[in-house]
Amino acid sequence: MATLTIRSVIQVGDSLCVTLPMAWTLYYHIKQGDKVEVIEDRMLRVRPLRINRDIVALEASNMKKGGK
Repeated sequence: MATLTIRSVIQVGDSLCVTLPMAWTLYYHIKQGDKVEVIEDRMLRVRPLRINRDIVALEASNMKKGGK
């Protein structure tokens, strides 16, 4: 499910935020108040904290086959 979207940085209170794409939140069943992991390693990656391990295994398998 590799996609590229351009998102705007917005200010919420004293923080800067980027909204999550609606299709992504629907795919992973992310709702307001849910937790996500933010991984910083020269880039930021966001992933659901509660995740179906079958989906992760399938996506990892697709990445090994050359998919993104």
